[in-house]
Amino acid sequence: MSIYVNHRGYLPTAVKMCLVGGRYEGDFEVFDVASQKVAFTAKFRPNFGDMGNMSIGNFSGMTQPGRYTVRHMGEESVEFLIGADVYDDPCDLILSYFTRQRCGHPTLGWNSPCHLDDGRRVDNGQHQDVSGGWHDANDLRKWVSATINGMIGMVQLCDAGLPGIERGRVVDELRWGNKYFLAMQEPDGYVMNFCGGDMFRHADDNRWTDNIPGDADDRNINTAPCAPLAQFNFISPRRARHASQKTKTLNTPRAAWLQRRGAWGGRKRITSAAPASTWAERSRR
Repeated sequence: MSIYVNHRGYLPTAVKMCLVGGRYEGDFEVFDVASQKVAFTAKFRPNFGDMGNMSIGNFSGMTQPGRYTVRHMGEESVEFLIGADVYDDPCDLILSYFTRQRCGHPTLGWNSPCHLDDGRRVDNGQHQDVSGGWHDANDLRKWVSATINGMIGMVQLCDAGLPGIERGRVVDELRWGNKYFLAMQEPDGYVMNFCGGDMFRHADDNRWTDNIPGDADDRNINTAPCAPLAQFNFISPRRARHASQKTKTLNTPRAAWLQRRGAWGGRKRITSAAPASTWAERSRR
């Protein structure tokens, strides 16, 4: 029998559950590692789900910060934490990863400076400055649809108010992603698909460049509209105003622009010459 807990831990006021396989109704104990004493006792509740018979132990009433294990019938779980800062370290690692993935920054990216010559429009061959944003996971492509997910996640990180995460640092990272979005927005209101992605074949622009704008090795900008969901996330007034609220105290001009664009974007009809099949294919990426 194994006792399953959240390996990272629990916030003091969060719901706290443990699981065991099978049907049990006996007591379990929450054991304080520091004091070597039982800190909390409750009963398992049998529950049947899609994964079979499980029993759930609820120890949400345990709110004292510390390091604990759960014990039942001679078995013991791995150690876990209860505390206000249990998610600070993993969130800090994720935020630091975004910083290291910065594209175009003079010092903070892992191969800075890079891609200062992004990019060349495929519709007219002209250079357009779309430097900034983040490289995709473990490569050098810059998908707009992926960037918006990072932006939304960091807005939620601001809302979480974790004690070990400095708000100004999160906002600075939000600004960096927003720079790329604004550069990829067309006059009609929609955002273009990507720069440095799979333009004519898989990963054909997944490469380093010479950082000199306007020459032959500039990466391509796919000027077709991005997937519908990404368009919604970008122009939705609620999303835009939410993001602007996070940045306005540190970047008033940009926040004001974003607020105006968000309100306008909610009314603007986005049009595209792309056939439905193209939209469907792009949405699957």
